[in-house]
Amino acid sequence: MDAENAAEQKAYEERLQRRLKILKQQFEQGKIYIAEGLKVIDSLKAVRELPDGTIDLSTVDGLVRSIALMAEHMHDREELKKANPLADIQRTYFDFLHANFSHFYDIMVERGLTPHEAARAVSSSESSRAELLGPMPEFLATIDEFWDATGDIAHWHVEDLHGALKGVFGGDLFPSHSQNLASKTGIYLDTLVLPDPFLRSRTLFGLWDDERRAYYLVKHALNLLQYRELACAPNPRRLSLWSQILLSYRSPRRSSFCSLASRMRSSMERECSGENSPRLKK
Repeated sequence: MDAENAAEQKAYEERLQRRLKILKQQFEQGKIYIAEGLKVIDSLKAVRELPDGTIDLSTVDGLVRSIALMAEHMHDREELKKANPLADIQRTYFDFLHANFSHFYDIMVERGLTPHEAARAVSSSESSRAELLGPMPEFLATIDEFWDATGDIAHWHVEDLHGALKGVFGGDLFPSHSQNLASKTGIYLDTLVLPDPFLRSRTLFGLWDDERRAYYLVKHALNLLQYRELACAPNPRRLSLWSQILLSYRSPRRSSFCSLASRMRSSMERECSGENSPRLKK
């Protein structure tokens, strides 16, 4: 056996020892039950410990190794959930959006605009588009990184909301900007699961022209921020933003959109009140 194979074998045996330790703990805590008559009972009885307290791996057959793998997965799943509560995942995401688009959102609310109208006002200006689209790749990469890190954990949290009536939105990039879907479904559902519109638009962003890219970037952010208060509220009613698959947790870094939004506030106000924006309310 060469050095590389020996290292791989050693790493596997260390993982297996950890899995078997977790399996033993799960049995002791009453979290795993084996039905009578199954062959795996004989396999478990055959397992032996060494004097140093570790398991003699030569006594561990494939059945026990499979159960140990399952026990490790469920254990690590619960530990990741404990370390990353759903509320923290939600709050981190919405705080990131708010830090970067709060200026736009405040103007939209002050003027009684919809996300569509506010996004049209920003995207109709060539200078605004140029500034907005500059940091856009970094912003979208941050969103991808965040959900790569937290998607599975968020999924597990929602999956384990036993006894809750859940609804999952589908069929479009995101619910309509003109209505808050939660206000219509809240009376019937305990949990509303929404997709991340930035992820659903990932391919389209590469196909759209600059005006449309800027429009949907701002519209998605403002539409999402309409749900921020509900998603981050500490109450039994849950609104979950669900995206894609992940393995671990990392907090998203702050994008340069925050400083961009500050510089563009006056520009957006001019666009919202200018003669070239007849679609906007004043």
